Amino acid sequence: MAQFKTQKFTFFAPRTVIFYTKENPIFLLIYAQNLLLLKIFIYQQHKTLNNMMKKQYSHLVLFLSLCTLTACNDSKNEDSIDPDPLPPSITYHVEGYAELGAFDHNSTLTVFPLDKSLAHIEEQAYGGKVETDYGLFSASGNMKFQESLYFEVQVTGNFFNGTKGRGSEHKTTLRAINHVINHDDEERSINRYIKLPATNVNIFTQLTAARICTLLKKAAGYNEMSHTITDIYRNASEQALKEVLTAFSISDIYVSMLSIDPTRASFSQYNAPASMMAAVSNILLTSVDEELLDTFFTEWDKDFAPDGRIDNEDIKESIRDGQQSLKYTNVYKQLDSFYKAYDFKSDFPEFWKFVDRNGDGILDKQDKPDDFEITEEELTPSQQQCIQLLEQVNKYLRDFLQTECVWEANFCGAIGPIPDYPTTLVPTDSEVYEIWTAAYATIRQCNYMIHILTSKTYDYDVKPYVGTAYTIQSLIYQSLTQLFGDVPYVTPDNFNDIDYGNHVTRTPVKIIYAKQLEALEKYADALPPDAAQTKPESHPVSFVAAQLLMATMYAEIKDYTNASKHFAKIDSNTYLSAYLWKISNNESPMLDKPLYKKYFEGPYHLIYRIANQNALRVELLLANNQVAKASDAMKKLDREWKGSDKADEIRARLLEKGVNIMGQTFGCFSFLKRMGAAKELLNIKDYQLLLPLPSLIIAETPGITQNTGY
Repeated sequence: MAQFKTQKFTFFAPRTVIFYTKENPIFLLIYAQNLLLLKIFIYQQHKTLNNMMKKQYSHLVLFLSLCTLTACNDSKNEDSIDPDPLPPSITYHVEGYAELGAFDHNSTLTVFPLDKSLAHIEEQAYGGKVETDYGLFSASGNMKFQESLYFEVQVTGNFFNGTKGRGSEHKTTLRAINHVINHDDEERSINRYIKLPATNVNIFTQLTAARICTLLKKAAGYNEMSHTITDIYRNASEQALKEVLTAFSISDIYVSMLSIDPTRASFSQYNAPASMMAAVSNILLTSVDEELLDTFFTEWDKDFAPDGRIDNEDIKESIRDGQQSLKYTNVYKQLDSFYKAYDFKSDFPEFWKFVDRNGDGILDKQDKPDDFEITEEELTPSQQQCIQLLEQVNKYLRDFLQTECVWEANFCGAIGPIPDYPTTLVPTDSEVYEIWTAAYATIRQCNYMIHILTSKTYDYDVKPYVGTAYTIQSLIYQSLTQLFGDVPYVTPDNFNDIDYGNHVTRTPVKIIYAKQLEALEKYADALPPDAAQTKPESHPVSFVAAQLLMATMYAEIKDYTNASKHFAKIDSNTYLSAYLWKISNNESPMLDKPLYKKYFEGPYHLIYRIANQNALRVELLLANNQVAKASDAMKKLDREWKGSDKADEIRARLLEKGVNIMGQTFGCFSFLKRMGAAKELLNIKDYQLLLPLPSLIIAETPGITQNTGY
């Protein structure tokens, strides 16, 4: 029996809390993402009763090199006026989910900057709150001084205990370590608002925190401000999490395909990290009494931090007891019911496959619970499970759209202007990074689904689901290539290689389009003719949506013959809905933010509607010099259109209407570029027709070069 049960617990050391720091992307798969991208000047002034000293630091891009130190005479009057005023406060913001189960809204939250020894800078700490009973939190605070490369988020409160089916009777504390990334960005510094990387707080961040600190201190340059800090942090966090998973008999093979950043894991994601997190959380909640959780964590840190191994027999017994005693089906139903009550997701992540129930150190079919209702699913999903995979892919797509479309609409003038929202085009813009990481997270999920569904034989037709995954993936690649030009191309065969390294390079746009269009040609006919009106995220995309995408992609590469051919297939199909492609927004926590509320209205995000189709019709007719037909076609787009025999007049009206349409749906920037109007309307230079690649991606991926001009 585990010794962390109240009646048998043999050591009752007072809880000691040792705090450390950490975080990742790719987004982020990820791993996500939100990265700090501002150059700021750091000033520090310290006064004693009869002594005044002033330190002035250079940009963070030079990583806090001490430039000057002016020592004032001890006899200096304490009322003397400092010639340089104190800099204005800078607001630091961080957000994420706090989950053991979900921490409730009464939980307290504190953000601690960490000094170079990874100790708290207490005087710079600031608080926040858990805003919902499913753990969503945010924290903002003003600080005059920024010295740290790492920060810690600490959450204390009651949480939903899935093993009990109720809120916990005792409070506990979890922490997460993340890294701060600063960049030289003069244009952005005026905002005085710095968004720290998104940081979830969970069992993974708690169990890895002390070990991450140990690994960081062993790494050369861990406390020096440079781009390598990201690699140092990522390596430490990945190693620590792999060691934690090993302690719970979870093999590395299960994390090879997905993000393994502890701060990115969340029950809000229907993926392997979420399932593994649920397994580890509930194994411990089964064997460790609530009131002893903090003591357990203290003992874990003592044992695990030095070498990434568990030698403490009480801890080992707790893990074994939890694995063997966990009532999976009951716990799963209670967790699923809890999150459904908040419309958090359709289903809680299944986690039995990560519980070594028979204690043989191997995860296999023998660990399946006796009362588990689903038969033989592993990597051969039933149709219902296939639908769940599709729903998850659509959630990733939604997250991408809510980043990319807001940026486009704001940048192109379709909405806004949004106060304090950047319109610069610099490699350190967080929005540029978030678009990139959200895009590849979605691509990866699509590839995972395609890989599973095309590698085996099924008793149902998988083509509509494969076709949908390729359609979503192609939409992402269309956006990426129009925003960035040549980008890394990740296929279902090499999607495990998305972890950037020397071997990753940029693939020419035409090659990417050729591959994606080939796949769409193969699977488009299997798609249903019309879009689903209820729960569209769980149904394949429509044939019409796929053809509209293909026609648009051909138009991007100026192949108007094939673009017109696919557009003709749209007109020859009948469909009932004005919304050719839409996905649900209901479950997104993003909608609580003013930025997204300004853009997203209603329960759905519209990707394509009939207006998109009508706009592309006019665009293609103009491209083919069919001016009269283009003028007639404008009547479907603009009821007030009186007609014209001049291509320039038709083009001008199309631009006016198109910006509004694409600004509310998808592809505004691409549309302006195809129409040759982006430079004029947006007042940008030639090189700015492509965005800069995120500086973080360039730093960690030697095989990728920056776009010209940045």
